Order: sequence, then C-alpha cells, then structure tokens
Amino acid sequence: SVGDKLYLKKRADGKFIELKREAVSTTATAIAADDTTPDVAGNDKFITVVNTVATAITTFDNAVVDKVYTIYGGSSTNASTIANSGNFVLTAAMTLSAGTWIRLQKAENAKFYEIDRSA
Repeated sequence: SVGDKLYLKKRADGKFIELKREAVSTTATAIAADDTTPDVAGNDKFITVVNTVATAITTFDNAVVDKVYTIYGGSSTNASTIANSGNFVLTAAMTLSAGTWIRLQKAENAKFYEIDRSA
C-alpha cells in the first residue's frame, strides 16, 4: 500500500533478501479529522484522514525536541496542509494528499524543520 516500506538487502549473488516490512496502517496513528494541532505524544508516525473542511495544521502538540516525525497523507478529501510559515520551516507548503508524506524535526526554538518529503 502507499506509504508502506519494504527493507531489502542485496546479496553478493545479486539476489535480494527481505529484512523487514513496515505498514503505515499498523505503525501510524491517525490524526483526527479537522485537527489543526494534532497531539503527537506516543508515536512518531501519523496519517491524516478525510477532513470535513479545509484543514491547515499549525503545530503539533506535545512534540519532543530533536524527535523526527513522519506525517503521511491518508486522504485527498480536504487534505490537511502545512504552510511554510509560523511553526514550520519547509522548502515549500505541503499538501498531505493520499500517498504523500513529510518528515519534520522539532528544534529547541519550537519550530519544525523539514527533513525530506515525497515528490
């Protein structure tokens, strides 16, 4: 599924062996619909859901300094957005539509800095 990860290692004979699998659906915590300040305590992977209105995330509650958070887009219906302003320092604004993701790290100045994102 979109966002799932499969870790492989290439052997000397050219064949691949599976090291582990990560399924977004089993490792990510759902962000409640229309939540503009999701609570990120207790996990580092989150996925958006269908929002009833346009929803701009303005911060993450209970985030830990130096921790990296991955936010997956789980729906394109009123997809959550994150602006390159306020509490976020991004390369550009992010729309978390289905199949997208962004990784952010919280700094001591309380801002979240983009590490990388899906294309």
